[in-house]
Amino acid sequence: MRYADTCVSCGMCLPRCPTYTEARDEAESPRGRISLVRALADGRLAPSPHLLQHLDNCLVCQACESVCPAGVPYGRIIDGARALLNDTGGDRRGRSERVLSWAVAKGGRLRWLARLARVLRPFRLLVPRVGRVGRVGRSAGARLMWPRRRLAHYPARGVERGRVSLFLGCVAQSLDRRTLDDALEVLTRLGYAVDVPVDQGCCGAMDLHAGQASAATTLVNRNIAAFASAADQPVLTTASGCGAMLAQYGRLDSLTGAQAEAARALAGRVVDINAFLASSDWPADLTVAPLRRTVALHTPCSLRNVQREASAPVRLLARIPGLQVNAVADDGLCCGAAGTYMVSHPEMAQRLGSRVRRGIRATGTDCVLTSNLGCALHLGTLDAAGEGALEILHPVSLLAEALRTADASSPKP
Repeated sequence: MRYADTCVSCGMCLPRCPTYTEARDEAESPRGRISLVRALADGRLAPSPHLLQHLDNCLVCQACESVCPAGVPYGRIIDGARALLNDTGGDRRGRSERVLSWAVAKGGRLRWLARLARVLRPFRLLVPRVGRVGRVGRSAGARLMWPRRRLAHYPARGVERGRVSLFLGCVAQSLDRRTLDDALEVLTRLGYAVDVPVDQGCCGAMDLHAGQASAATTLVNRNIAAFASAADQPVLTTASGCGAMLAQYGRLDSLTGAQAEAARALAGRVVDINAFLASSDWPADLTVAPLRRTVALHTPCSLRNVQREASAPVRLLARIPGLQVNAVADDGLCCGAAGTYMVSHPEMAQRLGSRVRRGIRATGTDCVLTSNLGCALHLGTLDAAGEGALEILHPVSLLAEALRTADASSPKP
């Protein structure tokens, strides 16, 4: 709570806050929520259901931090407030959120759910049907695959130009396997050997933002240990939500001493795969085939506001000849996915997603690129909402397509 006093109530955050722009309610703004947190900490307000709702409505998109002249660490304030409320009032998450947290805490549980979903799918008992958001559940279930047990090491193709570590995440191994496969293909094709620590797991963001600090710390410590053996290698992430969490490991108040130092060291190694590939020197003999198509580019909040790498996908896609990239006019506001937010707050998530959907349609294409799995799942509900099918890809998948096309057309020795 100590960070709350750094807010000077200037109001610069108001137009960047998704919930404030929708509700036009001071209590639904970062400034208003900080005032509520102060009052709670001082004992001037009791944690009533109405007050708690205002705090829970926050998406933790951290757009407010990107414009705050005082540098207020709003994300730490809201996470800390939720943790304090859980300590005094118990776990306030809904059943769907608790099930998701339980499933991702250990990879074996998620694999079991994936197998169950495949068995039940022919009977239309789709798993998961996420809370009240049947549309999200159907979208996720349609993509659910048995998680592949990956190798611990993937050698570079040709001359090795460097080594990197890859963070897999938890849900991505079942719902975004294509992106992980394409990332490995692109990295090794460009001459990078890739290490995939077998003991890694969920980044912990889901628990941290739900106020489950202890559970999040357990997952953080697991990843610190998993990536400690290759301390000189960058840790690449394909989901910007995971990347944002990993990059903030060094800011977690629950870690102290040597563990805090280890967390800061790991956080300093985290790089979004778009940024890594965009800034890397590619082999001189590498051919990237032209792709004569138009795509829409969506920028996730976690990439824009936390990792501050909004330009990375643009720079990466510029390396694909013939590609026309149109930015989605979303006013810089969150699409409404926000981790489990689309599960716990489906109505607001739908309203916020409509802004992005209108921007996508305005680009005149049905192919959308986004760098975060949660955003991809949320935008994928367009199909179920009757607004027409969208092809949703990670930028690295489009690059993989261009490289495969070039390889297929090159003369065989």
